[in-house]
Amino acid sequence: MKELQLTLYEVFGYLLPGAVLTGGVSLIFWAAFFPQTAIDFDIKTPEVWGTFLVSSYIAGHVAQGIGNAIVRRFESAEDHAINTVLEPEIVAACKKKAKELTGADVENAKPKWLYRLCDDAVIRSGKIGEREVYVYREGFYRGTFVGAVFIVLGFVLLAIRVLSQNDNPEVPRPAFLQIPTVWCVIVAVVVVFLAGGFWDRGKRTCAMVSGWLGIFAIVVAGLSLRSANWFAFASIGRMELTGGRLLFLAAMSCIAAWFLWHRYWRFAEYRVTHAMFGFLTIKDDKKPEAPKTPAT
Repeated sequence: MKELQLTLYEVFGYLLPGAVLTGGVSLIFWAAFFPQTAIDFDIKTPEVWGTFLVSSYIAGHVAQGIGNAIVRRFESAEDHAINTVLEPEIVAACKKKAKELTGADVENAKPKWLYRLCDDAVIRSGKIGEREVYVYREGFYRGTFVGAVFIVLGFVLLAIRVLSQNDNPEVPRPAFLQIPTVWCVIVAVVVVFLAGGFWDRGKRTCAMVSGWLGIFAIVVAGLSLRSANWFAFASIGRMELTGGRLLFLAAMSCIAAWFLWHRYWRFAEYRVTHAMFGFLTIKDDKKPEAPKTPAT
């Protein structure tokens, strides 16, 4: 059973999110360096599949690392579940039972340590229930969210590249980093991350200024597309992707990333509440000793 659970997490936690991240990075690479707008893939050879699977597995670990770095910038699932979701009476009961079982005073312990104590007790009891399901789904949504963000960025950059093409073969196509819209998008992404960092550190004014700069960069990017070639397209096999279609795919991917983000937090919350409830239902095997009768 342990091998099956390990396989599930390897697939849902690393391989599938890594495949999405690999696709997003490939789109960005195509947008930045592709020599032509039409590409074909020969996916029948085992070498291609083997390379893709290995790359996806490695990229899955990278996606989880990026996801962990992003998640740490927000209130942890343990803090949110214990301080907000669970009733105070349930938390107090967990602390009382933890003190009875371990003798440690956890009244002022941080939520993450209280959760880990409860989770460890549940694991040792052997009654883990749906714990593994929550863990690998949490990893799946976190990693796939990161991959979806790269997919969005890849579609946007590829759309900009396609819209910047010209129909006159005598006019050379501009290099990727010579397209003004590309720099507007890059500035917008960097500024958004800076705004988030300033906000987390309590620098509200800097965060607001960075946010407005990001909005300004997005507006400039949109205005620069007024003279875009909306009839140009890139193709994958027989599928033609115009700039409008690519932007539509970027919007759909952005919505998908939003749902993946919220699904991650939902299952992270399930993981914590499951451990707390499971801890309360563990039976104490210690039985009181029978009173010794004095010798006569």
